[in-house]
Amino acid sequence: MALPPHPGLQFTPAGNVPAAVKTGPNLRYPIDDIEKHFGKITFKIVDEDAARLNIGQTLASVANGLREEKTFRQQIQDDADRATDAILDDYAKRVASTNRSVADEASSYRLREDTLVADPSAGSVALFLPQQIQIQDGVTYDNFELGRIGAAAESALNLDQGNLQGALASAGGELAGQIGDVLALIRGTGNVGPGIASLAAQSATPRTISSAISSATGIATNPNVRTLFRQVPIRNFNFTFELIPSSATEAQQIKDIIKFFRTELYPSALALQTGTNYGYRFPNRFLIKMKYRNKADPDGSFNGIKFLPVYLQTFNAVYNTAGQALHSDGNFQSVSINMNFIESRPLNRQDVEEYGY
Repeated sequence: MALPPHPGLQFTPAGNVPAAVKTGPNLRYPIDDIEKHFGKITFKIVDEDAARLNIGQTLASVANGLREEKTFRQQIQDDADRATDAILDDYAKRVASTNRSVADEASSYRLREDTLVADPSAGSVALFLPQQIQIQDGVTYDNFELGRIGAAAESALNLDQGNLQGALASAGGELAGQIGDVLALIRGTGNVGPGIASLAAQSATPRTISSAISSATGIATNPNVRTLFRQVPIRNFNFTFELIPSSATEAQQIKDIIKFFRTELYPSALALQTGTNYGYRFPNRFLIKMKYRNKADPDGSFNGIKFLPVYLQTFNAVYNTAGQALHSDGNFQSVSINMNFIESRPLNRQDVEEYGY
């Protein structure tokens, strides 16, 4: 009977030659009394190289397809005098084939974050569930003043959603009426009541004067304010952990955990041979999962909580929060760490309805 593959080995498609897989440290806290903490939260690093390679392959296919299409189009233009139906048919077939191959390549790369995998060589951290988990959702709205003319257009559109021409005509009529009110006020002609006269005067004068007229007459123009949706802010999350080592092993594990997060917080420098730093490679994103007794909801969430891939935005460590003394080996008695993560993009309705975020 064949033995199952060793967890630290992977096999080639032929299944004969094993190759060692480099895996990073899988850190955790606590170690000594892990059985007391059934709930845990894990932090793993996204395999960004694999994701970017996939994107690069897709972009390369698109670029090659466009290049081939442009080259062949130029060939037809150069040979326009002797272009035949056969050449045009060949061109159409080549373009269709190129577009189809690009579409197939693009469809093979799924943009859903659920397809991202963790980089085993980067390691991971598992901690107990924090005492407080705050999830804050929200969207942003702006107040916009339609004014007298805009309100007229809105009214016309509400009456007939497809009558754009009628809405414009209505707004134009309102504008003409407003101009007529001002002219009648200036000329002293027409049947302009005191209220309309005040509004007309306000619309025909500078802001300071119109404010004085409004104050004197007690009449103000209705700005017709409306609330308009603007955008979805990107969510961020804050986690605080109190780490109190009960052994030298746990103390070292805490040091390694702190170094892990601090390392992944920063971008990699891109330097020339001269040593000049000319840019940065983005920091890696984290995949955050929460589980209880090593189980999660079917959609990957935990009690309805699920995170998109996140960047670590801030990391704070406060040493010896419980007192000034040190352990006999020189390690701190306690360390409190606070981390703020920000998701890599905003959510939308489908993320919540279909994917459980």
